[in-house]
Amino acid sequence: MASCLVLSCNAPASMTAHLLNIDGGWGLHIEGTSTMFCTALCYVTLRLLGEAMDGGDGSMEKARKWTLDHGGVTYIPSWGKMWLSVLGVYEWSGNNPLSPEIWLLPYFLPVHPGRMWCHCRMVYLPMSYLYGRRYVGPINSIILSLRRELYTQPYHQINWDQARNLCAKEDLYCPHSKVQDMLWGCLDKVAEPLLMQWPFSKLRQKALDTVMQHIHYEDENTRYICLGPVNKIHHRQLQDVQLYDTLRGVPSHHIAVSSLETLTAKWSSFTPNCRQLFRNADGKTILLWCVHHGRLEIEMV
Repeated sequence: MASCLVLSCNAPASMTAHLLNIDGGWGLHIEGTSTMFCTALCYVTLRLLGEAMDGGDGSMEKARKWTLDHGGVTYIPSWGKMWLSVLGVYEWSGNNPLSPEIWLLPYFLPVHPGRMWCHCRMVYLPMSYLYGRRYVGPINSIILSLRRELYTQPYHQINWDQARNLCAKEDLYCPHSKVQDMLWGCLDKVAEPLLMQWPFSKLRQKALDTVMQHIHYEDENTRYICLGPVNKIHHRQLQDVQLYDTLRGVPSHHIAVSSLETLTAKWSSFTPNCRQLFRNADGKTILLWCVHHGRLEIEMV
């Protein structure tokens, strides 16, 4: 979804022409071998940007065939499962639990996320919020079409519980141990159902509030640049979620505004963090530029 807002209209042609591999898939970089993660997300991005199923001089058909030949997007790794779940092309029940309650643990415990490598914890921080909320964007005709295009069986017949641990061999760098799968299973079958029900749902809400405080702290202390590009995009995504929550229930004729600044001022009374909703979209942070050879570069301005 963010790609539709950030990339220019000539981005699909550039991505298709310069980054597609001979086998029909996409890799992590210009010389990377095809992976399910990159192929599926590039395909979805191009479709969101307006590329037709048979567009790109045959590139879309090749990419879709590569995806289906490798089992469909149920075999996408965990980060891809999360992105597609937010979009509505995948179900949250097909994700291994990423419970935000882990951020409530005492810091002295070795498993506290604060003891993880910075780039690891700062990516899983916003991911845990999205998982805890089970947030799904608007379902439109393109989303419904993608559900048909990217799976080897009808969407409503997919065994999402089985899909939790599926991963294409091209993307599998470190297989799960049986102990890890058992832990995921216990969290999915026991802990998560409890945390979604009262009174344990109060603990879930407290965890979500704590995670959001950490996210705002990261934004403010990095001047909304964030530690890296991955958590930057997640933070921008969460601003959209907060904006949706802020304006939900407000009469639609009140939302006819001409700019982000006007919207910020108009709705500042609805939330004390209203201005934070738009600082991530400020043009003075990080911009994506499409250069002549079809790759994307990040430039500070």
